[in-house]
Amino acid sequence: MSDQAVSVVEFLPTSSTTPGEARGWRPTLHPYALAVCPVLTIWAGSIREVTLGEGLAAVLFMSSIAAVVLWLFRLVIRHDQRAALAVTFVLTMVLSYGSTCS
Repeated sequence: MSDQAVSVVEFLPTSSTTPGEARGWRPTLHPYALAVCPVLTIWAGSIREVTLGEGLAAVLFMSSIAAVVLWLFRLVIRHDQRAALAVTFVLTMVLSYGSTCS
C-alpha cells in the first residue's frame, strides 16, 4: 500500500449538491435525436421531392417541440436526466402511435 491513502469520503457528493452537480453538467441529446428521427426517415425516403429548406424546417420544428416539452418536464420533475428520460418515453409513445408492425 502507499503512504497516501485516499478517503472515499472525498469522492462522495455533499448533501448540498445535486446529482447533476456532482458529475458536472451533461447535455441531454436523446430527446432531440428521437424527435428528429421520423422526420429524417421520411426525408430520406423522398429526398428528390423535398427541398433542403423544407426538410430543415421540419427538423427545426420537431427539435423545438422536443425542447418545449423537455423544458416543461424539467419544471415539473426538477431533475435534468429524469426529465429527459420521461420526455424520451413520451415522445416514443406519441411518435409510435398508429404505426404498424408489418
